[in-house]
Amino acid sequence: MVDDIPSTASLSWVKGKDLLVLFTDGISDARNTRDERLGEERVLELIRENRDNDTRIIVDRVFKMLEVHTRAVTRRDDLTLVVMRS
Repeated sequence: MVDDIPSTASLSWVKGKDLLVLFTDGISDARNTRDERLGEERVLELIRENRDNDTRIIVDRVFKMLEVHTRAVTRRDDLTLVVMRS
């Protein structure tokens, strides 16, 4: 272990407000029929717009956006999304 790197990190969460969001590149790299990526920014923008909604709604909306974006394109990568609220 390197002495300059802390072995633990701590952040304060605001109860019921803060979100932890994890997603694989299978979501952000999903391509449409014009070979355009969905992109991290579009995923994060949708999450920000829905941050006050239930986490299940956020997940459903991300996957709906993914479905609309990719349409008939066969997806070959994993699609993993985790949304947790404090």
